[in-house]
Amino acid sequence: MDPFIERQLDAKEAAGKRFEIRIRIDAPRPQPDGDWTCRLSITHLFEPPRGLFGVDSWQAMQHSLQIAFSTLEDFVRHGGQLFHKGSQTLVSPADLFMPTAVPRRI
Repeated sequence: MDPFIERQLDAKEAAGKRFEIRIRIDAPRPQPDGDWTCRLSITHLFEPPRGLFGVDSWQAMQHSLQIAFSTLEDFVRHGGQLFHKGSQTLVSPADLFMPTAVPRRI
């Protein structure tokens, strides 16, 4: 299945090994019980792909994005480094995701 959203990064683990990370989230799909699921995979970090559930498509996508963020954050916390694809420019997990709450304008 083709991903609904995808991002590619270069990475270096704490021991120095370099590899490519591909984050893929499939489009939300309804389940027979009424819940929704999105399949998430992150090469080398979150495999095999797993379905993440929500009460609707919005929540299933939010859960997938939150798990992707947490997985990358954990990788960095343990000494890993993330780079924009094809560059040596470091990127943090926070740079890759929108804030969970957008400030209200008054």
